Amino acid sequence: MLDECFTNPVAGVPRMWVYGSYVKGLTYNMDNYIFAGGIWLDK
Repeated sequence: MLDECFTNPVAGVPRMWVYGSYVKGLTYNMDNYIFAGGIWLDK
């Protein structure tokens, strides 16, 4: 039974992220963590 135990998140934990308008390409994963792979600065 433990081998087939799955979890399906229904609602993520809200996290607040503050960043400037010059930060572009900021995306989040399903757990509401920042995915930093495509971030760039437009200054």
